[in-house]
Order: sequence, then C-alpha cells, then structure tokens
Amino acid sequence: MVDMNAKDMGLFINELRKENKMTQMELAGKIHVTDKAVSRWERGIGFPDVQLLPSLAEALHISVAELISCKKSSNYSNEEVTNIIHNLDVYKKECFRQDRKADKISLVCMIFVAACVYISGHRSIELTHSYECGLFL
Repeated sequence: MVDMNAKDMGLFINELRKENKMTQMELAGKIHVTDKAVSRWERGIGFPDVQLLPSLAEALHISVAELISCKKSSNYSNEEVTNIIHNLDVYKKECFRQDRKADKISLVCMIFVAACVYISGHRSIELTHSYECGLFL
C-alpha cells in the first residue's frame, strides 16, 4: 500500500492541468480558489481542501478516485480501492494536521498581541504615575 503525499498529488495535479491546457489562474478560477493555492498544491506544500476534491476532479476531467490515487484509471482492483480509501484517510489526517498547525500559530500570535497590549498599557500607567508624582519636572 502506497501512502499518498503532497508532492505526488501536486505533480499529478500539475500534469493534468497542463494536459488540459490550463494555467494555474484558469484552474483556480474554475474551482474558486487563488492561483497561489494551486501553486502550493503543485509544489507539494499542501493538499486541496477535501471539499474541493469533486470540483477539482471535474475541472481536471478525472474522477475523485483518480485524484486521490494520483493515477488515471477506469478500472480499480479491490486492492486499489482499499488503497484509495486509505489515502483518503491519510489525506483527511494531513488536512487536520495543517489546520491544527494554523490554530497553534494563531494562538501564539494572539498571546503575543495580548502581551504587547498589556505591556504597553502597564507602561503607560507607570509613566502617568511618574508624571503625577513630579518625577518628570
């Protein structure tokens, strides 16, 4: 059983897009994402959102099963179907992992901003207190 990875899917999407004589911008327009998103997928930096798979497959003139398996085929053996299901599970886990990573980055940013606001507010209180006590005269 071969595990799906972002690089393999990216290469497959890139090949199909070129076969269909589309630019990244044209493919992006058909599935309502940015050309930067298509570029990230094709470079293997991430996966398309699971909700985009049907429209992406349609735009590339293949089935969702072919997209998930990164292989054009009209017939799938039981082993290949099992592999596709496994790949979909891996795909969902990878998407979840990417979402968790984004959540962690957002949390760190919010804590940083809150700390800056707290420190700047605390410092302004100290400056006001110093001024009122005549330390700036």
